Amino acid sequence: MEQGTLIGETAWGECESAIRAFEDAWHRRGARPDVGAFITPDAPHPTRLLVELVHVDLEFRLRAGEPARAEDYFSRFPALNRRELAVDLLVAEFALRNRHCPPAWPEEFWLRFPEMTGDLRARMPGDGHTGWFTATRPVEHATGPLVGTPVIPGYEILGELGRGGMGVVYKARDLLLNRTVAVKTFASAPRADGCARFAREAEAIARLDHPNIVPVYEVGDWRCASGPTVPYFAMKLYTGGSLDDASAGRGTDPKAHARIVEAVARAVHHAHQRGVLHRDLKPSNILLDDDGHPHVADFGLAGRIDPGDQPTLTAVVAGTPAYMAPEQASNPKQVSTAADVYGLGAILFNRLTGRSPFAAETPLATLDLVTNVPAERPSTLNPTVPRDLDTICLKCLEKDPARRYATAQELADDLERWRLGVPISARPTPAWEHAYRRVRRHPIVSAMVTTTLAALVAAVAVLADSNARISAKEHEVRAAYLRECALRYKLEETLAREQRALYLERVASAGRLYAANQLPQAWAVLDQCPEQFRGWEWRYLDALRKADTPGLVGHTLRINRTAFLPDGRAVSADTSGHVRVWDAAGRAEQWHWAVSTSPIAALSTHPTRNWIAIADGNAVMIWDADSGKQIAQPARGQWAAFNGDGTRLATASNGTVQLWSAPDWKPAGELRGHEQKITAGAFSPDGKRLVTSSFDSSVRTWDLDTEQSIHRRSVPLPVTALAFTDGGRVLVEVHPDAVLFTDSTTGELRDRLDYPGAGRPAVATGTDPRTVAISGANGEIVIWDATKRRTARTLRGHTATVAAVAFCPDGKRLVSGGGDQTVRIWNLAQPLEVRMLADANGGGALSFAPGGKQLAVGFPVLANPSHARSTVLETATGKEIHRFPPRTDIAFHPVSGQLVVGQAGVRVTLLDLATGKDVWTQAFPNAPTTAEGGPFGPLGLRIAFSADGSRLATRGPRSTGVQLWNPVDGSPTGRLETGNSFVYALEFLPNGSRLAVASSDAVTMWDVTTRAQVPWGDGANSRGASTLACSADGRWIATADLDRGVRLRDAATGQTVRTFVGNTMRVNALAFSPDGTRLLTGGSDRTVRVWDVESGQELLSLPGVGDSVSAVAWDRTGDRIYALDDAVRVWGRPRE
Repeated sequence: MEQGTLIGETAWGECESAIRAFEDAWHRRGARPDVGAFITPDAPHPTRLLVELVHVDLEFRLRAGEPARAEDYFSRFPALNRRELAVDLLVAEFALRNRHCPPAWPEEFWLRFPEMTGDLRARMPGDGHTGWFTATRPVEHATGPLVGTPVIPGYEILGELGRGGMGVVYKARDLLLNRTVAVKTFASAPRADGCARFAREAEAIARLDHPNIVPVYEVGDWRCASGPTVPYFAMKLYTGGSLDDASAGRGTDPKAHARIVEAVARAVHHAHQRGVLHRDLKPSNILLDDDGHPHVADFGLAGRIDPGDQPTLTAVVAGTPAYMAPEQASNPKQVSTAADVYGLGAILFNRLTGRSPFAAETPLATLDLVTNVPAERPSTLNPTVPRDLDTICLKCLEKDPARRYATAQELADDLERWRLGVPISARPTPAWEHAYRRVRRHPIVSAMVTTTLAALVAAVAVLADSNARISAKEHEVRAAYLRECALRYKLEETLAREQRALYLERVASAGRLYAANQLPQAWAVLDQCPEQFRGWEWRYLDALRKADTPGLVGHTLRINRTAFLPDGRAVSADTSGHVRVWDAAGRAEQWHWAVSTSPIAALSTHPTRNWIAIADGNAVMIWDADSGKQIAQPARGQWAAFNGDGTRLATASNGTVQLWSAPDWKPAGELRGHEQKITAGAFSPDGKRLVTSSFDSSVRTWDLDTEQSIHRRSVPLPVTALAFTDGGRVLVEVHPDAVLFTDSTTGELRDRLDYPGAGRPAVATGTDPRTVAISGANGEIVIWDATKRRTARTLRGHTATVAAVAFCPDGKRLVSGGGDQTVRIWNLAQPLEVRMLADANGGGALSFAPGGKQLAVGFPVLANPSHARSTVLETATGKEIHRFPPRTDIAFHPVSGQLVVGQAGVRVTLLDLATGKDVWTQAFPNAPTTAEGGPFGPLGLRIAFSADGSRLATRGPRSTGVQLWNPVDGSPTGRLETGNSFVYALEFLPNGSRLAVASSDAVTMWDVTTRAQVPWGDGANSRGASTLACSADGRWIATADLDRGVRLRDAATGQTVRTFVGNTMRVNALAFSPDGTRLLTGGSDRTVRVWDVESGQELLSLPGVGDSVSAVAWDRTGDRIYALDDAVRVWGRPRE
């Protein structure tokens, strides 16, 4: 391209035609036009045309969002590789990308073209001299005014808004964004200085981003018809006109003018902070929007004032004389931000007075006034101008720049102060004036202060009088508050006490209902117990409830017969003649037969085959439980039973017994002798005898080999059921009011179990020769130990009388049924209420190892000591770990876990169970040579450790006095002389300094260190006690009187706090729960009872006790209770 020359008008016209055709091709839809297609070989100035077309193509591609780059053209058009053309194209790419794309940085171009870095630095903003908005191509010299409306790519000119010295502003529509803008361009063909000023204005505005500065949308150029390239920029359009058109002078609001100038000053300060100096501030350069807000425009004379750089100010006087600062007229190169502060003051003067500060006939005369004549006060021309506003305006118009506001921000702040009524900084203000201004600025507050000061004196007097009244009222209110708090606390305490009493009553009721076999009612009451008080007894009953399995339902009338098949399936029959077979798991019905319309009178199962003999009074039928079909009907009758090996079936019809062989069901014999209908019968275990009963009030024994009656005896009333037990030696007979145990040979009565109520009990015997199941009157089933002649276990669950019971062949299960029409299958191997840890064969003491995994059982006093064996058991399994000789007492050391073993009146030994070796053995001092019997039985030993294990105490060798030992080496450390009374129990208090002793004469307290008796107790002490226990916190001591009373004493004083009433015989054992809220008692009345310590109320009597209880204990966690009668028994969670 020929730089700096002019192209002929004809040649340029041809080039312009090609450019316009290329632009039109871009505007049409379809494929993108090709630059090469618009260059012909005979075109004048082909290089210049190529440059223009490439520039246009690059702009359109970038505006379309394409990632266009200059390299795209260098490779295709070698002519563009000339250095000056390449630099022009790169600068154009930089400018266009910043206009239409995300910003580009000069450094990117320097890295892409390092060989052109020098030229690019001179043309891009990184050098500090030219901006990216500088024309991208050389501008031709103008030849005259521009004619017609300009054609600017991307814009539609709508009309002219105004003209200036060198430019014109049009109203236009942005075709791309469809918005109305103002476009500023040259009014005539631009010259170099005009282009520079125009570029400076665009650069200045582009640097700024302030709500009160007119923003620039786009900078570019367009080509006029005569050929030159004309720059333009598009900016926001404001329709409110300029400040020059707004009202000013007299009759206007000074505050409104101050507010506008304040906003303009803040905008100008924003420009100053970014290195831009306006130099031509005047009302016509302040545009107003529709809301009247000002916006600074026309930065055509703007200069650069970047720190560290040379100012871009020329020596030419430029600006509007009437608003020009004196230094701007006299020395343009020394203009600073103070010139714009002067311009702001001139604008304020114009607004306040309606004219400029200086005006003359010619510009030169005006400049002379600006330089030499002081400005008038605005109040001279407009008397309504306030004094302070006069001061602010004149400070801006000072001839010396140093006496003006240092920054436009200070001017704005002073105008704001004046608007708000705060003293301004333009002049010092006396103190009285400050006060006067404050009063005028805050009249309401000032009036309030004055009133307050006037009222203060009166208030002091009133307050002094009221202070006494207030103090008295405060005391009254506080006293009322304290009374209310005390009442509230008392109510809360009363409510808690009532809730606790309610819990104790309900849980005790639930226990009694459970013991009475009223389980639904017991569980309902248990649910009503308040949660916050639920203790061990509630959790125990709740565990029994959860373990209670529902019965099998299906029968619609009373169940009167039950049995087990050899394969473990249960069979039941009811009074409607229906028979049901239940699966072996006892969960679902397997068969259901309606065998008769009459009640089932008898039901017997074959011992080896799944056959069932059923008698309904009319016929005896044999059913196969595997196929569900009847297989035989051998006879008529009301009773039937298989013998022990299943080879015979006995049936009864009226008074005759018929024998049948199985499985061919042929007659095998006949037994005649009863005069009336037979009611019951039973085969002996060896199958050689048959016992029958009849309505003729007789019981006969038959020899099955001879078919003769070998024994007959009369009974008062008919027997309804018979069964053998104890290997056939004992016959169980069910009478209307009792169950009798008789000698099966002689009929001699051995035992009697009375049956309360009007019903008749059901009985069953199993493989255990000692065990008999007997139904109770209230729905219970009693498992009777025929050898020990006591109840071994009670089964609860039926809600009506039980009419039928039967053992499983293996003796591990029991099936029952009755009036509640449910069948229950009991797992006898799974104890629910109580677990027997081990047989004990007598009474003694219990002691836990520190970890709670081992339990020591000692027997120091026994009527028959030869059967006693002191042992150590595993608490989890009951396994015996160690056994000791008779008449020994044992106890665990509470820390080391070593075992103290004592033989009555002889010696004391500390044993290490881990090694099985003695740690030490010591004989009793002054022990008798032989064990003498005392007034209450043979000599025995009681052992007590202090809580820390540092002290050991045992009963003396003659069951009198207390011997103290050193647990480390076993050496005797002293003796407590308690007199000649028999010592029953002794226990250390938790701190180990005192020892409580229960003897036949009294309960005494001893200081172990001094070995002296401590004053302790009340009148009840002289009554003696059989045992005692201390709570873990050392607060309470419980003692058992020698009769049957239990007392709770204050451990510090010995005074009786309350008594526990309910035991029917002497209490032999006491134990506190670990938390001290519950007390256990065990006694000769064969009970273990749980008591509430605070109230003394009995909460629960534990089931399953077999004999007189000699010891009770809680485990260390408080989860389980242990007791010793003729066995070691454990109560806790069922199925553990």
